[in-house]
Amino acid sequence: MIHRKLMIAAALVLLGGSAAMANKAALTGDTQHGAVGTTPCGGCHTPHAGLNGNSLLWVKSVGTSTYTVYTSASLKNTSSNITSPGNGLLVAGTPSNNTLLCMSCHDGALAATNSVTLTTTNYGTVGAALSTSALLDVGAGGNLGNDHPVNLAHNPTLNTTLAAVAAVTGAGLQLYTGGTATNFVECGTCHNPHQGPTGVTNTPKSLSLGYYLRVANNTSQLCTTCHL
Repeated sequence: MIHRKLMIAAALVLLGGSAAMANKAALTGDTQHGAVGTTPCGGCHTPHAGLNGNSLLWVKSVGTSTYTVYTSASLKNTSSNITSPGNGLLVAGTPSNNTLLCMSCHDGALAATNSVTLTTTNYGTVGAALSTSALLDVGAGGNLGNDHPVNLAHNPTLNTTLAAVAAVTGAGLQLYTGGTATNFVECGTCHNPHQGPTGVTNTPKSLSLGYYLRVANNTSQLCTTCHL
């Protein structure tokens, strides 16, 4: 029993410790991410021999796809397409790693390659690939061009209609920095895979209705956290 507790404690430290422990109860009752694999944590993380050891001991390959991101003539901050490394692993310290980790299930194809399965969820019954709903295969075909832009800087100096960085992160959203990239928007900017929106009880229903949002989107509250 002592050995088992030590192993669990070591895994939690490696995975970020306090955040994982704080949300353990929510994931246990979660019929979405908590239903992946055989344990609430094991569908995404492993304490040993992770495929992406530098990135949360991820248990899956991130594939070799290139994801086309949203762009438009009115977009002042430049977004860049995201290319997975050729070996299916991640390059440490790159903000787009966050989005690639999400795409290791949510591209509509890699979930099958990575042996990810779900049973019946609040979105319906899902088989070997997460491909029965646009909510699940958001990056299908390598296309993120019809989704909120990712892999670009939140830069209020360049785009004065954006809120200050301190205001955005202070409200509970997360921006990513690494290498030459500063305050980048990725999937994890708006979504927290471990819990539902702030102020909403972490029950399976709230997790699904909240889409794992970091800020509840009542009256577009999430949108106006960044966009003035």
